[in-house]
Amino acid sequence: MHATPFVPPAGGGPWPEGAEDLLVEILLGPRRMLHLIFRQDVLMTMGTSAKARDIHLDVREDCTPPSHVREILRAIRTSRDPRAALEALAEALEGLAPNDGAWDWLKLTRRVLNCGDELPRSELLAVINELHTITAPARPARHLPQDIQGLWERETAEMTLPTVLDLLVNRIAEDPLGPLVAFLRALGDNPEVTRQRPLPALRRFLAAHADRAPATAAPPGNGELVDALMAFELLRRADGRYDLLYTMGAHLGLAHSFEAEERPDRRTHLHQIVRACRSFRDSRSALWALRTAMAELAPDDGALDTLDAVVGRALGEREDG
Repeated sequence: MHATPFVPPAGGGPWPEGAEDLLVEILLGPRRMLHLIFRQDVLMTMGTSAKARDIHLDVREDCTPPSHVREILRAIRTSRDPRAALEALAEALEGLAPNDGAWDWLKLTRRVLNCGDELPRSELLAVINELHTITAPARPARHLPQDIQGLWERETAEMTLPTVLDLLVNRIAEDPLGPLVAFLRALGDNPEVTRQRPLPALRRFLAAHADRAPATAAPPGNGELVDALMAFELLRRADGRYDLLYTMGAHLGLAHSFEAEERPDRRTHLHQIVRACRSFRDSRSALWALRTAMAELAPDDGALDTLDAVVGRALGEREDG
């Protein structure tokens, strides 16, 4: 579904469905926004900006944070230039409370609102509303498709989830929707995400745009995973392999060690562990637990990089993320 464009050149055109509710959620995330004095400071700062001159005079004061924030958004939405006024709000917040991660979500939401009909904005706003409430997975950029032109020149490894999404939305004009869909699909398959809460809006978005995602590379076979595990010094010993199974079980929420058939020699035992991951009721979670457990048990082993890359390929992640 394509929503009405964000705003006309002048006047208070409608925002897409769900936009105001999402902005309220984002703005009320930082505790400082719960304080009237801080909200007043934000409005005064906005009012001195050429992008929203004297807008504070149009906002009815309200001691109740949600009501007051909605009143601020009403003034922005009905101002002469809502895009500029929303930008003034973002600049005021960044100036008064720099480095607050919530403003990355605000920047992303502004980016979506400012897009044209090339983006299904109402659907994507609903996805953002879900994702901004979860604990983002470590290194979300690993889920970026590898064939996006110009991406290799960007330092993506330390990007947060909203900044990665902002990067993809910003490229919509050059790229089709596919890279964004591919990223969200891989993110939605990440056990660190799926274990937190259902994401129905994300699932609906992916189902509606499944044909836009590029094909993924073939995952590694069991032998490649076994080779990666064979390189760990810890796993040369049987007790090290038992520690691995115990730690995997803990990460999977099991009341016991992860179960794999025991074998006397190292390679065959590791092969059984990999086979057990593949046949587990949630094989992606099992592979994620395998990688996470080895990162805990052997954090300084150089073999960890190789395992991280191989498991990442199995999970459809970027090797350089």
